[in-house]
Amino acid sequence: MAVLDSVIDSAPPDLCNPDGTTRILKLWDQTIPPGTVLNALGAEDEFLQAPLGYHIGTEFSEELINLALEQPTEQERYAICPSRDVSGHGTHVTGIAAGNGRASEGKYRGVAYESKLLVVKLGVQRENAFPKTTELMQAVDYCVKQAEGIPLVINLSFGNNYGSHEPYKKGKESRLVFVEFLPLS
Repeated sequence: MAVLDSVIDSAPPDLCNPDGTTRILKLWDQTIPPGTVLNALGAEDEFLQAPLGYHIGTEFSEELINLALEQPTEQERYAICPSRDVSGHGTHVTGIAAGNGRASEGKYRGVAYESKLLVVKLGVQRENAFPKTTELMQAVDYCVKQAEGIPLVINLSFGNNYGSHEPYKKGKESRLVFVEFLPLS
């Protein structure tokens, strides 16, 4: 299952395996510029980059997220994997769709509670900005390529109005169209 949203927190038990490791296969945070996060699994001066074929954001592997989860403090966790769900929306919808119920002793679990996760935090950071359509399309492309023949469901539960939805503009006549469906017989 892929989640394209505000990212998800990787530590909640509902989104981890029973042994405490992550269910996230890959996390691409489009808001963290490439080359700004030290690779805790690499050479001393190696920095994480955007996924191959893309030019924005930073990609975190399952192995790196697991290393972050092993850290004793939140500060140390975020030093390794600084991607955060500030609004909580991505974590919330992922819990509904794929939470395993561990936090509630199985009482509340999602539909796909055993699924592995591909996660994309949408959007390059801009003041008062919503992710661009191009960033969304790159995220969909990334998830399809990462799935490579494995069944894939993409949760895309965010949106925007992009302005007024009035059927007219001031000073122009309304052009409402009414369609009536009649029986075929």
